[in-house]
Amino acid sequence: MRDRRVKFNFVLAIVYLLATLGFAQRSLAQDSSGSVPMLKLYIDPSTKIVYAEPGRGRRLLAEIPASAMAAGAIQAREDRERKTQLRQNQDMISP
Repeated sequence: MRDRRVKFNFVLAIVYLLATLGFAQRSLAQDSSGSVPMLKLYIDPSTKIVYAEPGRGRRLLAEIPASAMAAGAIQAREDRERKTQLRQNQDMISP
């Protein structure tokens, strides 16, 4: 009788672990394409002009994560602030 109960508890524990891992796998395997907004750029091969919207004759050129654009904007702002501070310091030093 005791062997039966141990086997039952063991099987129950295995089923519980498999179910838990199955739910965890499904939640981790979700499509991440919707979580990061993407900027899609399209090019017209005949005119070599880049557009932000699809249109007739345009082909997808690149998909850029919006976070990359924001990082570039932050870097540009920091560069402008450094240059402004440098100019202010130079103005204070020069007679």
